[in-house]
Amino acid sequence: MIYPNRNNVMNGQGACIWCAPNAPKNPEEAKAAMLEHGFIALVDFLGTGKPWLSQCVAAGHIVAPRYDNVTGRKGGCRFCKRYGPGDPHEAVADMRAAGFRPLEPFKNIASPWLSLCERCTKTSTPRLNNVRTRGECCQ
Repeated sequence: MIYPNRNNVMNGQGACIWCAPNAPKNPEEAKAAMLEHGFIALVDFLGTGKPWLSQCVAAGHIVAPRYDNVTGRKGGCRFCKRYGPGDPHEAVADMRAAGFRPLEPFKNIASPWLSLCERCTKTSTPRLNNVRTRGECCQ
């Protein structure tokens, strides 16, 4: 037997604690669902509406999406949504435009990328997402 709170029902949370969007979830099932949506959970499951420290499978970003946002709204990595996991040809072009010559193959937008600064001829390891947001990054 359940005793729904009228205000909760009126606010869209549902009448039944087991059917509501914020219903308790099995932690292993929640972890599997996050993996299906492109995240590797890094800590134990805290609840559907709480930030869950995870790693993006596509680019390796460390993010904290909420389980209900990822599964209910088809949410994804906020960095990949904004910048994309990265096209290697486009990545090299962006690095060259910022004055860097990459010295190793492209991994993803969040990893340090060994490059040669064409202005000062020193090597550095800028991240592509920093180069794209800040422009020239040579120290």
